[in-house]
Amino acid sequence: MVSVAAALIGLLIGAVINWAAASLPRYAGYPDHPLSSFRLYILRAPRRLEALVEVGTALAFALIWAQTPQPLTAAGLSAAFALLLLIAVTDLQHQLIPNIVVYPLLIAVILLAVGNSLITQADLRPTLVGGVLSFGIFALTRRLKPGSLGGGDVKLAALIGCVFGFPHVLWPLLLGAGSGALVAVWLLLTRRAARGLRIPYAPFLCFGAMIALLYN
Repeated sequence: MVSVAAALIGLLIGAVINWAAASLPRYAGYPDHPLSSFRLYILRAPRRLEALVEVGTALAFALIWAQTPQPLTAAGLSAAFALLLLIAVTDLQHQLIPNIVVYPLLIAVILLAVGNSLITQADLRPTLVGGVLSFGIFALTRRLKPGSLGGGDVKLAALIGCVFGFPHVLWPLLLGAGSGALVAVWLLLTRRAARGLRIPYAPFLCFGAMIALLYN
């Protein structure tokens, strides 16, 4: 019964995510970006993408609440999943990872980790090391290979690193890199994209993090 209720709530949250992804850049004052060929290919069927977001959120919420006995933990995992999905969809639609979402989340995660450390004497180092390591890897990659990553990708990696902590952050990073590589190879093999196509990394990074949340 709880899973059914969670699925219905997830369906509603999915609709909210679709609305927010379409409206957030405009309300936040972000400029429009020309869409890349990859995004144009993905967004040829916007209704299909919206339906996928809503159904996917419903299924994810049902799974989270079915396998998580603590309601507070389940609520936190559901919120994390929804926010990651919002970032992914926004980047797909607008070629944008909004700071108005990433920065508050990053600050909130760090403050929660510090508060938990002070109250329960939990080790704060995994959170800090995960964030710094992820930030460092992506920042170095961006510097060594200009154009491969954007500044938003680097900040998103730092957020995911703080959420999962070290060494658990390696799992979503590997999933994100692997799924992105598979899509790139598939597009090339099916001749749906030319060599040198820049594929946005944030949706795959969010995908890896969301799968890791569901798995854990």
